[in-house]
Amino acid sequence: MEKSKGNITVSLNLFDIEEKEAELYSYLFDKEGKLISKKKIHLKDRKGKIELTVKKPDRYLLKIAPDVEDLSQLDRYRPLTETFFYKEEPVHIHLDIPKLVWGCWIKFPYLIKGKVFKDGFPVCIGEVDVYEVDYTSCFLRIPEDILKRLKQDIISQIIRPKIPEFPCGKIPCPEPEFFIPPKPPVEIHPNYLNINIGDNIRLIDIVYSSPESFRKLLIEKIYVFKHILCLPWIYPIWLPYCYKMDKIATAQLNQDGSFQAIVWISVCDKDKPDLYFKVRQRVNGNERIIYRPTPIPCYTYWNHPSGKDVYIEITDPEAVICRPEPEPDTEDIYVMPIGIGWDGWHEITQSHLKPDVIPVPERGLYKGEAPYGTGLDIQMQFHKELKNHGVRYYRWSYRKEGDTDWKPIDTKVTHRYLEMIGTELFINTKNLGPLTVNGTPDLFEIPDPSLDWVIIHRGDRRFAYWQTDTIPDGIYQLKLEMFDINGNKITDPASKNFRFILPTGSEINGVIPVYTNLNISNGDLILNIHINNKKTVADIKDIRFNNTPLGNCQFIEYGTKSEQLTVVYTAKHPDYLSLDFLRSYHLIIRKGINGSEVKTVSANFSVENENLNISIGELLGSEDKCSFSIHLHTFPKTRNGYTTIRAYEDHDVSSFAVTGK
Repeated sequence: MEKSKGNITVSLNLFDIEEKEAELYSYLFDKEGKLISKKKIHLKDRKGKIELTVKKPDRYLLKIAPDVEDLSQLDRYRPLTETFFYKEEPVHIHLDIPKLVWGCWIKFPYLIKGKVFKDGFPVCIGEVDVYEVDYTSCFLRIPEDILKRLKQDIISQIIRPKIPEFPCGKIPCPEPEFFIPPKPPVEIHPNYLNINIGDNIRLIDIVYSSPESFRKLLIEKIYVFKHILCLPWIYPIWLPYCYKMDKIATAQLNQDGSFQAIVWISVCDKDKPDLYFKVRQRVNGNERIIYRPTPIPCYTYWNHPSGKDVYIEITDPEAVICRPEPEPDTEDIYVMPIGIGWDGWHEITQSHLKPDVIPVPERGLYKGEAPYGTGLDIQMQFHKELKNHGVRYYRWSYRKEGDTDWKPIDTKVTHRYLEMIGTELFINTKNLGPLTVNGTPDLFEIPDPSLDWVIIHRGDRRFAYWQTDTIPDGIYQLKLEMFDINGNKITDPASKNFRFILPTGSEINGVIPVYTNLNISNGDLILNIHINNKKTVADIKDIRFNNTPLGNCQFIEYGTKSEQLTVVYTAKHPDYLSLDFLRSYHLIIRKGINGSEVKTVSANFSVENENLNISIGELLGSEDKCSFSIHLHTFPKTRNGYTTIRAYEDHDVSSFAVTGK
């Protein structure tokens, strides 16, 4: 029986094409846009023929284009389209396709690559979804009245004398400090009109643009305006109208956190793609999205070049990361204390005293100036062969300098590792200690190097946790001891063929420089650290007018603008007379409801009963009366091994009003 032929015949004639360049398909859609069939077109002598079948009379759409797996990407290749009606009679379609059309069906490779990190460590489990963002349709949808408001806010931001800095180092900033939105200008000084805001765009090009020309400018030069459009008081204006995005690739994460994918793009697509990323992990049988920042346009990589690395920082507290261990620069079997949190022992002044070294007052301070406080994560690294030499446990203890008795650091430490069960990854936990082994208390087990250890929280990196805010301030000694499988202390590391080492710098190309000739006595390694858990002090003590304290309502009536106001304040660390652990302070006087800055004073040392003098004229400017607020904030040097301790900052606020008599 002869095979049934289709009721739709399509013949193609492609001019000036080589068959090797063409791998074409037909895509047949019904009137609702649903795909009915997809067929490969075989070419011979630049001609092709296909037969299609439809079941009922109706209107249909035929597209000729290269092969795509995702139909949402089909229109990127500018397919040749033909609408036809089927009326129960065979349909014959002939298409002549010039190079002007089929030229856009040629693809070129576009490389997407990057790395994913959390807390400085690679995220090695999961997949990265890559999307292309269509911001053009976003700005085309914005109503004209919203566009005018957006234009005014962009102009206002451009002509501000000082673009605000974001403490977090990125936009939008989750917790901006001392941050006041700009007040739209009443008028634009002619000197501002020739400001070049980037890519040869001048302010005058915006100010005198029509709504449609401004819309076009945004679309064509989005990368110039991105940082302004994503300011926290601007992006809510335009975001509701915005963005369409299509997933163009999925890439697997590698052990070092890297990923890459190749997508094929039409040679006619001259614009570089605008990329947005999501990161997914599947652990314990559940899939979670661990990176999906919003607002999406503000985290889009505009006009991203092929092959340029993207660096993605994960903040999801449950995201799983790998625990790479760079190798120390030694052939010895070793036990290596690394540091406190992210701070290396090599960054702490005289953390280990070598023989015949004279102690300095700054010993135990981070870079000779910052003490430690609150809970501290003690980090370590062990040689993988250590257990094979009979070394099984460790113990940390502490004592204040000058004391004789040691106290164990006995907070529970639990690490996590991955286990493959079937085709799924599961997380298991391992309690390292404290353990009592044959009567020896407060021991912690060296982790099994054969397990696939991972990090979710900082606690998965620590080997001891020392809570310091319950002990007196001062310089402390930390003692590290090692024990065998029976819980016996190893008093001579050489007898077990290992040695203590300490890093002398950060890793370079995966190798840690180390110092091996340490001062070891009775098998003990002693380290020094300075503890201080005092909070800084910010105190606006008094406001005086012409050297007279103000009353409770702090209302000033002046005669002339040359009269003086004095702010008396203290910004200090309580121990500043011996060692000053104040990192800095900022005092700001703000004017009116807009909060514009009138006076700012900053310093990186403690002051007590300091006077700030300012004239009424400097306060009021062209005004005759106004209200004011004073903000004083202090920042400590004290660290927890990762950052300075925010809980030890202090803040004080006061206010006053000024009017003429």
